[in-house]
Amino acid sequence: MLTKEIIYDLYRKFSKSGTSIVVVPYREIDEEAFNSECWDAFEWHRWLFQDTVKLPVIRDDLTKNFFVKRDDKVNKLSVVIKIPYEYHNQYTDAIYEVNNVVSQDGCCMLFVNNMIYSFASYLVIEDDYQNYEKIKAVIEKHQLEIDMTQTLNSLYSQLYSRAYNTINFTSNCSKDQILLQMTAVYAYKDKDELARSGYYVSEADKPNVFISYSHNDKIIVKDVKDRIVMCGLNVWFDENCIAVGKHIVNEFMDGITKSDYAIIFASKSTVSSVYSKAEIQNLFVKVLNNEIKLFIVKLDDVDMNSIFPNLKNYKYYDFYQEHNIDKLVMSIVDFVKKK
Repeated sequence: MLTKEIIYDLYRKFSKSGTSIVVVPYREIDEEAFNSECWDAFEWHRWLFQDTVKLPVIRDDLTKNFFVKRDDKVNKLSVVIKIPYEYHNQYTDAIYEVNNVVSQDGCCMLFVNNMIYSFASYLVIEDDYQNYEKIKAVIEKHQLEIDMTQTLNSLYSQLYSRAYNTINFTSNCSKDQILLQMTAVYAYKDKDELARSGYYVSEADKPNVFISYSHNDKIIVKDVKDRIVMCGLNVWFDENCIAVGKHIVNEFMDGITKSDYAIIFASKSTVSSVYSKAEIQNLFVKVLNNEIKLFIVKLDDVDMNSIFPNLKNYKYYDFYQEHNIDKLVMSIVDFVKKK
């Protein structure tokens, strides 16, 4: 049975002088629950642990650890290194060497965000300052990028919302063990797998989508726009992309030129919109030259040919009949993924 005395013993056992992070393995807390894979039992253990040490305790079922952040007053060397999510498999050697020079009293932790379109990962080192030169030498050898915008505290705080999973590399980790742990914590192994799944890490890799609509339909269109942006698409939307003082026609022509896809929201309001009809006319020039792909959405019972000749001969998504915005968004995202 887990008692406060046992908790204090575990807390002291796994505390290190070189780091403010205390990592306590599930197995050490309740071996029976660990062996039977009864992970829900550890929520009670987490609460009891937190109530005992009077510090926030985070439970991570992926790595099977409790994490406790001490409020240390002693200054320590703390470095955050950006590990590009899509190329993380190229950093195994570097992480192995960094971990080797971190002292047994320090910590070397990998924070990984697998949330769609928020993909990110960071290697966090915390150690005594006397180890600075060794750590610096490895960082310079592998030309690792130190990220000054992140700190151990900022990343640790995001464990609460489960935005990140984390691995604490032990001081005697072999390269194979590090690779195995990295494989477990990353949901996607590389850039190619991300792309095959329709996800993108860098802005440059995301498909560019131009949205053509009448301002009378702005409420529904903006809702769709916001949702597909959350799905990882770069969207040209006049409200966001045309600055005050810019020539409107020149700006939307530039947006069309830079786009890979276009969504036309067709409605009765489109018929009387000079700008919408001009956009559609220019989009079809690009379509005929195989320079852009169209996704057409019919918002009401408009006669499609009244917007553009033979427009009704093009397959469109009939939102007027379906009226399911979630399904519409997924149809757009799937269309773009097919490339």
